[in-house]
Amino acid sequence: PALIYGCQIAYFSGISEPLGIDVASLGMNYFEVSFFGYLNLSNSFLENFNKLMWFILGFIIFFYLAFFLYMLAIHPSEKENQKHKIKALIFGLEFQIPIIYSNFIKMMNSFWATTTIYFIIFFLSLLLILAFYSKGKKDIISTVEQIKTSQVCEYSTGYINQNNDRFRVKPILCGNYKCYGINLDKLEVITYLPEDYSQFLDIPKKFL
Repeated sequence: PALIYGCQIAYFSGISEPLGIDVASLGMNYFEVSFFGYLNLSNSFLENFNKLMWFILGFIIFFYLAFFLYMLAIHPSEKENQKHKIKALIFGLEFQIPIIYSNFIKMMNSFWATTTIYFIIFFLSLLLILAFYSKGKKDIISTVEQIKTSQVCEYSTGYINQNNDRFRVKPILCGNYKCYGINLDKLEVITYLPEDYSQFLDIPKKFL
C-alpha cells in the first residue's frame, strides 16, 4: 500500500508541479490517493493481462515446438540414447533441487543477502516512483499542448462562475479542499472550489 500511495502521489505531483500547483494544497488524503493508485494499477494490469497471456502461450508453444523439432532431427539409432539422457537429466534435477533450495535458504538468511535485497527493493521502488512522476509530467505537457492547439471542447470540459464571470475550465486534479484546472478562455492555471464547477449533461458516445 505504501508503494502504491508513493507512486500515485508522485503521478499527481507530476501533473501539478509543472504548472506551479502544490498537490498538498488540494487536500488529498492517504486513502483517496491509495484508492486511485489501486484503480490505476488494476486498469494497467487488465490492459496488459491479455498481452502477458499471449506471451506465455507463445513461449510454451515455442518450447514444445523446439523440443519436437530437436527429437525429430535425431537419427533413429540415437533416439533411445537421447531418451536415457533426458531421463537422467530429469532425475539429476530432482536430486539437486532440494540441495539447491537448502543452500539458497541459507544464503538468503545471511546478513549481506538480506541487506542486498532491501537495497534492491528500495532502488526499484525509487525508480518506479520517479517513473510515475515522469509519466505525470508527460501527461500534463501533452494536455497543455492539446489545449493550445485544439478548439474542440471535450465532454469533461465544464464551466465556473466567479465574480460574475463565466469561463470554460478543463479539470486536471481535485482534492477535498479545492481543485485545479486550466481556464480555456484565457489559458490560465486556476484553482477553484469543487462546488463551483458545473458542466452540461452530455454522455460521450464511448460510454453508450
